[in-house]
Amino acid sequence: MLRSRRTFCTATTAFVAAISASFIACSDSSAPTIVDQSMFETACTAENEGMIDSIEYRFGMYGSGHTFYRCENGSWVKREPWVRCATKDAQEGDACIYSYVDGSLMQYQDIYAYTGDGVWEFYDKENRIGKFTVRTDDGRKTAYYKNISFGNWKEIDEEQYNCFSKFDYQDTCVLETNEGKTYYQAALTHLTFSPIWMKIDYDPELGFCSFYDYQKYGEKNGKLYYCSQGMTALLSESDRFETKWAETELFPQQYSDSRKEGLTDEEFDVLDLPKEASAGDIVGGLLEICFYNQQIVAIVDTPQVYKRFVLNFCIPQNYYRYENGSWTLDAHYRIEDREWILQTEDEIAEEQKKNKCTQENEGTEIVTLPSVHIMQPTVSYTPHFTESSALAKPGVINQCISGRKVFKEFTYSRYEIVEEANLNN
Repeated sequence: MLRSRRTFCTATTAFVAAISASFIACSDSSAPTIVDQSMFETACTAENEGMIDSIEYRFGMYGSGHTFYRCENGSWVKREPWVRCATKDAQEGDACIYSYVDGSLMQYQDIYAYTGDGVWEFYDKENRIGKFTVRTDDGRKTAYYKNISFGNWKEIDEEQYNCFSKFDYQDTCVLETNEGKTYYQAALTHLTFSPIWMKIDYDPELGFCSFYDYQKYGEKNGKLYYCSQGMTALLSESDRFETKWAETELFPQQYSDSRKEGLTDEEFDVLDLPKEASAGDIVGGLLEICFYNQQIVAIVDTPQVYKRFVLNFCIPQNYYRYENGSWTLDAHYRIEDREWILQTEDEIAEEQKKNKCTQENEGTEIVTLPSVHIMQPTVSYTPHFTESSALAKPGVINQCISGRKVFKEFTYSRYEIVEEANLNN
C-alpha cells in the first residue's frame, strides 16, 4: 500500500446546513477497529490526539482510494471518510463538504451532516441539489450546491437553486422578484452534459427570446428587433450567458420585402436574378440570414498590416451560377450533420486551394463567398456558436499582393461596420 499525505481536519471544512433531502447514515454502529500501529510513521500519543491519517490503496489499473484513521486514546483507529470533518464547535445539522481526487484524476465532493455525539451522516448523492448555511471566517452565509455529474458537487447561485428545485429542466423557469418576473431556460453544457439555467428575455409583444430562437425577429412600435444570444460556447457550469431583444436596422429581406407576401421561399429567392449574365457569374438570392457583432480580422496592407472589423451583416442563403443560359443553384445554406453550414470544410478547402496567391496571379482580385458554420440548436443543446464568434463571415474581395491576400472590400452581403481598429498600433 502507498501512504498518502497526512491530513488534518480543520474548522474550515465544516458547514451549517438547512437540509431537506435524505441522508444515508455512515457513522460507526459497532466498536471502532484498532489496527496494527506499525503501519503508521507517527505514533498515536496524547499530544496528537484526534490527528487524522490516511493510507492509499489501489485497485485495477487506475483505481485508487483511501482508508482513514484517527488517533484515539493512544491507538490508531480505522474510521469512515466522515472522520475528515471537524467536530470542534460543530452543531447538530452542520454540514461538511470535502473535496478529493481519485486515481482517475476525477474530482469529487462528499457532503456529510452532523447528527451530534461525534457522528456524521452521508448526504445522498441521488439528491440533485442542497441548501446550506456555510460557516466562514466572516460568519455564516447561505450557499447552494448541485450534483453536476459523477457525484461531483458544485456551488451554484440562488437562482439556479430555485429553478432546479421548482421546475423540470425542460420547462421555462419563472422566478418572481420585487422587480417583476425573470425567465430562465436550461441547456446542457458540452463538457459535463449537466443542465444549467440561463436567463432569457421576454417581451409581451415580441414574446420569448430563447437560446433555441436563433434568427428570430420581431417588430415593436415601428422598430425592428432580433433575438440576441450574446454567447460563444457553453462549456461549463461557470459560463453565464443571457438572451436579449436588441434593436436593429439590418433585417433579412424576406421579413421586410412586401413582394414576399404570397410567394414561397423558392419563388421569392429568385425574383432579382439578372436576365442577362455571363457564363460562370455567381449571384446571391433574396433569402438572407443575418449575423451581429461578428469580429473579422483581415490583412489590409503589406507587409502584414492587420485591421479588426466588428460587423453586423446579412448574407444570401442561396447562391446561383449562370451556366448554359440559365441560373442553377451553386451553394446554399443548409443543415448537414447537425450543423448549419454554407459550404462544407472540404468545399472551403478546395476553394482556398484554387484561390492561392502566386507569382502568376499577382494583382488579381479573388472573390470569396461568405462562410457559415454553426452548431444546430436543438432541445438538448444551445447553439454552439452564435454572434460573438467569427465562424460566420461575409464575402470578401482580396487582391494578391506579394503572395498574400490583401483585403479590399466586403461583398455578397449587406453590412454595417460597428467598429474597426488597426491592430499594428
